[in-house]
Amino acid sequence: MGLLPDIAQCLFSGLALGSIFAIVAVGFTIIFSSTEVVNFAQGEFVMLGAMLSYCLVSEPLKLPLLLAVPLAVAIALVVGMGLGWVLMRPLKKASPVSLIIITVGASMLLQGIASHLWGIDQVSLPEFTPHDPINLTLPFWMTHNHDAYPVTIQVQELWVMGLAALMVIGLTLFFRFTMMGKAMRAVAANRHGARLVGVNVSRLVMGAFALSAAMGAIAGAAVAPITSGQYSMGTMMGLKGFAAAIVGGLGSFPGSIIAGLFLGVLETFGARFLSSDYKDAFAFIILLVVLFVSPNGIPALLRRKAN
Repeated sequence: MGLLPDIAQCLFSGLALGSIFAIVAVGFTIIFSSTEVVNFAQGEFVMLGAMLSYCLVSEPLKLPLLLAVPLAVAIALVVGMGLGWVLMRPLKKASPVSLIIITVGASMLLQGIASHLWGIDQVSLPEFTPHDPINLTLPFWMTHNHDAYPVTIQVQELWVMGLAALMVIGLTLFFRFTMMGKAMRAVAANRHGARLVGVNVSRLVMGAFALSAAMGAIAGAAVAPITSGQYSMGTMMGLKGFAAAIVGGLGSFPGSIIAGLFLGVLETFGARFLSSDYKDAFAFIILLVVLFVSPNGIPALLRRKAN
């Protein structure tokens, strides 16, 4: 395969993978903005979306995928709301470290329950729209010869990127035009001030957890046909999403999306041109570099340069 087709293949696959990282990073951002808590159980919502969808489409229920995925998302939403409710009581007086430990414990609990219910083996979820891969032939001037290999696109990857784009648009409209979205923005700006003007902060915190859980579950159901599902898949997804959230500036909605896409592309290129054995390390290398240069993420660094 020529170099340019290879680059095009890695770029497309990286954007699909980065879309998942971006969704998880946005989940971190939503909860951190509302509670100032880093929710290390965020990756488990991705796992729940994948494993619940698999459970619902398998024996004995055998629900159609069109019904199983929304039902799995709804269950994950309830679990997320429950986690938000658990955090409500200590939120006012506990230290951030204590709250983070609670979310780590919740992550371990959800993993344990998942391993007990579904075992430790990988499971496969059917593609949303079963279809042969799409082969795109690049223009002749981008290849060394007319017989160069085409760029192969999995239809499920289009689903992943399409759902990610729809969620970004939906969240933008939600935060800009709905009362609950505006209230969440007010809480993110000044929690005590929002409480003084009558905003029910407790309800909004539960809503933030529910929203982030639903987003993670959608991402898990979408990526499971590509990567397969497993009880432990949420750990690495959560850590990479956290890396994207930090690199993009924790609390920055656009920064989380851009950083997630960037890390997905970086991982795909690194696995292709360096070594696939270290593909999980690239995101954390970038995280360490960013933390060393600018602990508040790339946006803070750019603001300092501008000033």
